[in-house]
Amino acid sequence: MLMWLDKHRYTQGVLDDLFSAVVLPALEMLDYPFDVGRKISKKFSAPDKSKMDKLIEENKRLKKKVLELELAGIENKNYKRLLKAHKKVREDVRLAEIYQIARDPDTQLIKINLGRKNCVIPGQPLIDADGVIGQVIMARTYTSTVRLITDLSHKMHVQIRATGYQTLAVGDGKSRLIKLPYVSLSAQVKLNDEVITSGLDGVYPYGYMVGKVKKINKLKEKGVQEITVEPTARIDHVREALLVWTEKMKAKAKKQTQIFGFKECAYVAEANDAG
Repeated sequence: MLMWLDKHRYTQGVLDDLFSAVVLPALEMLDYPFDVGRKISKKFSAPDKSKMDKLIEENKRLKKKVLELELAGIENKNYKRLLKAHKKVREDVRLAEIYQIARDPDTQLIKINLGRKNCVIPGQPLIDADGVIGQVIMARTYTSTVRLITDLSHKMHVQIRATGYQTLAVGDGKSRLIKLPYVSLSAQVKLNDEVITSGLDGVYPYGYMVGKVKKINKLKEKGVQEITVEPTARIDHVREALLVWTEKMKAKAKKQTQIFGFKECAYVAEANDAG
């Protein structure tokens, strides 16, 4: 029995030596290309984590920079348009930034970054380079709330530029349009006619663009035609606008500064300084 075990132990040892000397090197040679491939793949597919994190952060930074440059270009373009509009405005103005919009579409209000400390008073018009945006309804110390001309509760007195016809304009709410609901059937109104402020309501000075006639609906049973006007102001896109002070508003602002103990209103930019 011992002799049999010794014989087979010897045979097994010879086989092990043969496997180590011949078979294993052969298998390693066959596996070599695959091993090299794995190393190359690992090198390129799994880079150092810290380097990868740095690359990701750098990519984010560059994307942010590009976005900032794009926004700066938009704001600069809009600012130039406002300056151009400023030269046409007869009243004193100041640049205001719109920083908040009401979430409720039925209540079309926005907030600006100027308030009583900047001599803002309720009733002031807010305009952009293309037309009237709305009017201040509440002034706090550092901010103010503005009601858009498309708000359901907003009313203003307007005029058809081509004919001089004067009527009342009201906001139409969610549609972001304006209605002229009391135009007589005899009034000559055409599509694309320009609608401007009449200056008769004591709020908006005469001659500011409001919008253009988009639709005419003749209601013969009521004896009127209902005119739909599309605002020319870029209400849904503008970020900066101009607050307007008429002479009456400047007088009220002066009294306000005395009541609240603010400094004198050396705040408005004269129209001839816009160049």
